[in-house]
Amino acid sequence: MIREYLLFISHSWPILIFGVMTVFMGNFGQSFFISWFGDSFKESLGLSATSYGTAYSMATLASGLLIMWIGGSIDKVSLEKFILFCTIGLSLAALTLWQTNNLTTLVVGLFLLRFFGQGLFPHTAITTMMKRFSLNRGKGVSVATTGVPLGEIILPSIAVFFIAQFGWQQSWLIIAVSVPLLYLPLALFLIKRARNQKYAEHDPTLDCEPSKPLKEDGSRRTLLADYRFWLVLPTVLAAPFIVTGIFIHQGFFLPQMGWTPMLFANCFVFYGIAH
Repeated sequence: MIREYLLFISHSWPILIFGVMTVFMGNFGQSFFISWFGDSFKESLGLSATSYGTAYSMATLASGLLIMWIGGSIDKVSLEKFILFCTIGLSLAALTLWQTNNLTTLVVGLFLLRFFGQGLFPHTAITTMMKRFSLNRGKGVSVATTGVPLGEIILPSIAVFFIAQFGWQQSWLIIAVSVPLLYLPLALFLIKRARNQKYAEHDPTLDCEPSKPLKEDGSRRTLLADYRFWLVLPTVLAAPFIVTGIFIHQGFFLPQMGWTPMLFANCFVFYGIAH
């Protein structure tokens, strides 16, 4: 298995690095990263834990509903244009949080951050892997999604350092500037390099005729009408619901446990490795 992965990576490294990078950048919109700013949001805006949790839930729900509409646009425009759109959106989200001074701007900033970071960035990476590969599609997705545990290992300590050195608002300004300056040029280079790189594979399953029309089998209506979807949904949602609750309210239980923020941030190294 290791040999297969190494051979696969050596043949397709540009698009795979793009996938890992894109998923990694999406971590700025993940709960484990945003949670480090939770206490700062509440203290600066005078919010209770309930108000902050409600704002976060509203922003997350709205972004999740919108991505079902916007996410399909990646099939209609070039990857370069879609990445540019995502980069601008994530930078705008960070700039909004940089200037947050009331509950409304906080909700808007969290919505943009969740929509572009937690939503469109990993969506773009995974969709690109699915389009690029057929026989090695599973390998491509698995390599790209390692960007999440890499973020869990690296970003919490960076967040704690930035907040301590520059303050929570200036930290979002740094993020807003770094996304277009550091990520975008390298992403566009890797996309161009991958497009010019010859990569051929053949998946014999693609030669088989599907037993049902693709539109019917893959439609949202078919999915929602299937009782098995609703049976499996609680299992799929349980872990992110619980973990997100712990992350965004970590400022509440850390003092009670006698843990420092840096100690908890260092624990994410082991969490990311296990993930």
